[in-house]
Amino acid sequence: TLHIKLKEDNSRGLSNYMIKKASIEDIIRNTAIPNLDFISAGPVIPNPSELMESGALDHLINQLKTQYDYIVIDTTPVGIVADAILMMKYASRVLMVIRNNYTRKDVFANVLSNLKANKLTNFDIIYNDLNLHKSSYRHYSNYYIRN
Repeated sequence: TLHIKLKEDNSRGLSNYMIKKASIEDIIRNTAIPNLDFISAGPVIPNPSELMESGALDHLINQLKTQYDYIVIDTTPVGIVADAILMMKYASRVLMVIRNNYTRKDVFANVLSNLKANKLTNFDIIYNDLNLHKSSYRHYSNYYIRN
């Protein structure tokens, strides 16, 4: 997960804040990357979806918006658990990553259907792991690949 990539501790994070065991200041961490602060997910808690709807997350996001120019929220894959869809309401833009020959078409169709049903239109799709040399789009490869 992201805390591992950033070499950050996950013992205190968003979940601690949600259950009122930590303040906003307690969970924000400076990283080794200049101008990048980080909040980990924190320990796994029961019923995270219910806690996200409690209002604590609204307060946190509103507070963070006063302190930061950009807030990036990395969630679980959309379609696996409800948390990702619940988090989308806080985003000014959503980027969904679809992996070639990995993301199931029926799952993706269901996700798009959910987005439409929830009137969420603020999303873009990143389609990755496409081999342009082997695909029917290979005639576009000169735009994307340097030899």
